Amino acid sequence: MNRNDSRIKKDSRSGRFISFNGIAIRLDEKIVFRNTNWHLYTGQQWAVLGKNGSGKTTLIRALCGELPVVAGEITYHFADDNSPDSFPQNRISHVTFEDQRAAMAGNDLFYQARWNSAVDEAQMSVAEYLSARNVFEINPYEVIDKPVDTAAFEKYQRRVYRLLDITGLLQRRMLELSNGESRKVLIARALLKKPRLLI
Repeated sequence: MNRNDSRIKKDSRSGRFISFNGIAIRLDEKIVFRNTNWHLYTGQQWAVLGKNGSGKTTLIRALCGELPVVAGEITYHFADDNSPDSFPQNRISHVTFEDQRAAMAGNDLFYQARWNSAVDEAQMSVAEYLSARNVFEINPYEVIDKPVDTAAFEKYQRRVYRLLDITGLLQRRMLELSNGESRKVLIARALLKKPRLLI
């Protein structure tokens, strides 16, 4: 999908958050989830359940804009046309087991960048991993128009730490965390980007 895809709609009607309206999704050479309708409302929490290979990841990837919708449309009611990040998928954070493996292995794409080539993500502390520079993947050698509001970020950061009860993990290295602890840290990282939807 791209920003101009006519099958992605933005609508601000109250109550609804995201709607699948008769969609079908292309996965490789197959068309799946034909004529799917699904309405998510503000404040709801959903669990998508099924066996391996049942299509959970496919459905979520379409929601995140990673797979083409070839029929129907997905409407993102929360989208704000006045925002510089108005493309709705930019406001969705998706935490996966693959992200967790990458973080623990130290091979996140950001850390392959030349200016940080010596940094091993698995060796850094949780506090470093959750810093504004790393959360927003800020290149220290790039001049940007809108630097992060450090005071506001740190205030929100403390709130997220309390919410997930991870303050005691901040000085530990990523490599030292259990699976459950590292999962909480990845969720914290996703929340620090202030997404409209967390998957």
